Amino acid sequence: MSGQGPGAQTIVGDWRGQTQFQGAQYAQVIDEAHSVVPLVLTFGADGKVSAVSPENGCELLGLWAPGSTPRLFLLDITLKGCRHSGLNRRYSGNLIATFMDNSAQLSLSAYAIPILGQPMKRYDVGATLRR
Repeated sequence: MSGQGPGAQTIVGDWRGQTQFQGAQYAQVIDEAHSVVPLVLTFGADGKVSAVSPENGCELLGLWAPGSTPRLFLLDITLKGCRHSGLNRRYSGNLIATFMDNSAQLSLSAYAIPILGQPMKRYDVGATLRR
């Protein structure tokens, strides 16, 4: 919500920034999963969070909830439609807001449960966002 001034103590509204999507297997980066793209994450007053990232095809949809401190928000988000299919899964993480300068750190992670004989993979989404 563009009408919020510095120090607004809510995450409701749009947060923007360059966002890194990545994956790793055996601590080695999965090149096809890696992208850095602009993203607008929208937090609704109803507890929903959503975004679309046309550059890598990812759609984000999920829920947010207040955490244990006034700056911490817990996230449960599902990605779908990503060009790299490994990114399409459910993520958990958080957003840590610094309301004085209207910035926030986004951190999401997910693990692909290995099928017998296949390695475990980890996927991450991270960003510094501003409103």
